[in-house]
Amino acid sequence: IKSLRKPSGRKPGGQPGHEGNTLELNDSVDNIVDEKPGMCDECGDSLDGCDTELDYITQIISLPELKPLITEVRHYVTICRTCGKRVKAHSRRRRSNAVVYDASVKGFVVYLSTVQFLPYNRIAAFFKEVFGLEISQGSMVNWINEARCSAEPAIEKIKENIVQSPVFGFDDSCCYCNKHLDWA
Repeated sequence: IKSLRKPSGRKPGGQPGHEGNTLELNDSVDNIVDEKPGMCDECGDSLDGCDTELDYITQIISLPELKPLITEVRHYVTICRTCGKRVKAHSRRRRSNAVVYDASVKGFVVYLSTVQFLPYNRIAAFFKEVFGLEISQGSMVNWINEARCSAEPAIEKIKENIVQSPVFGFDDSCCYCNKHLDWA
């Protein structure tokens, strides 16, 4: 395939005289480390208690450790001292699986599948390698279907608004419409 661009004659990369872009210092930092010399590099004397002045600031951006947060929820039954009835704590969950994934895990799977278009086996591999979690493809399918069902009313409303709109602002992107490839 031959490029239709005409050569500019310049070398690739940043050009002389071009102002580079640098990250700005962030006002909100999580940790501050004061780095001070311990001894004089001229005479070798200790610098403890000597006057200091700030020379410059460096900010290091890092990602937090990626590890699952596991919360154990203990469901109790309490016996009423007046009537003897066994009263269960009201739980949002039914008593089925001992271990479940919460909305943050499900939402991340849905995002990776529907926005990033990752296949199920790559999503499963990512969760295994990064978090040490083994998620079945069946669970992923269920979560994506749940998300689709939850989004259905909003999708229908968007369709209504598009149909009633006098102007459609589409480009020539291809998309699937009623399971057929079409162009918008």
